[in-house]
Amino acid sequence: MDAMIEDMFARLMAEHCTPTIVRKVEDGTGEQASAALNGLWSEIVQTGLHDALVPEDLGGIGLTLADLVPVFRLIGVHAAPLPLAETMVARAILARAGVEAPDGTIALASAPEGSDHRVETPVVPLARTASHVLVDCGARIGLFASGPQAVIASGGRYSLSARLSFDRAAASAWLDPTATLRPVSALLHAAKMSGAMRKLLEMSVDYANLREQFGRPIGRFQAIQHQLSVMAEEVAAATMAVEVACDGTGDGLWPDVLKAAMAKERTSAVAPSVSAAAHAVHGAIGISAEHDLHLLTRRLHEWRVAEGAESYWAREIGIALLSSEEPAVDFIRLALAG
Repeated sequence: MDAMIEDMFARLMAEHCTPTIVRKVEDGTGEQASAALNGLWSEIVQTGLHDALVPEDLGGIGLTLADLVPVFRLIGVHAAPLPLAETMVARAILARAGVEAPDGTIALASAPEGSDHRVETPVVPLARTASHVLVDCGARIGLFASGPQAVIASGGRYSLSARLSFDRAAASAWLDPTATLRPVSALLHAAKMSGAMRKLLEMSVDYANLREQFGRPIGRFQAIQHQLSVMAEEVAAATMAVEVACDGTGDGLWPDVLKAAMAKERTSAVAPSVSAAAHAVHGAIGISAEHDLHLLTRRLHEWRVAEGAESYWAREIGIALLSSEEPAVDFIRLALAG
């Protein structure tokens, strides 16, 4: 099942989420951007993958986060300009709560308690291409319709991230969930980062084998080989952390908080060095707007800080370790890797 879904989704993304389409969406102007967004979303809906995490008895496919790890990675590989992974989780949460999911994509966000009248979020990746947002306000989770009036642009040129501001009374539904959104949202970002970093490694190896300097491919130089080997180690560690965290979802949807923390900490920690190494291997061509490298590295830096960077999750793991009565080795073996 996993291989079949991965192959189908890989073909879909290769055709409908090309770098050209991503650039059209990021440009954000004219009918071309809307057509690119609508075309990609329409293809996803036709596959039924938007309801992949919805239980079968509620009309979905009934898959788990672990089943969809290859899909989440491919979203990162292609730098998808829509919150596809978040939509899958949001629709499953809404279905379980007995709330009909709205049409379109749904971003996930965590917000502080704030005032009695407003809900304000930190920067949310891909918020500008989401039609709705599921916001964890602490005690409850609210579903809000997004739009220009709610979006506060954030980030640099071409960024699809934004802060969001809603009137609390504008929520179309309020949910009383059994868990918070931050760990599962962080895990989704970690999975996408692992895919994007794997693609960066692949691009860097290919370029090092093709680009020649002093009469031979630069991949034969020891300094380049060292950079690529370190990248490979970091990508492997991040990939393994994501797989362990996704396998630790007891009901297929809500991850173990500590394992999600480990996955987000590891992927966020290595994202800057993997990005820097990829740009170092590519040299000047890698910083040009025409090259595809920046489509991935910009996403990595946005996903890295979303729902807490490595320092936030390292602190959460540290607090849990100090609160545990187990020796440190047993805590790592049982709580993080068990």
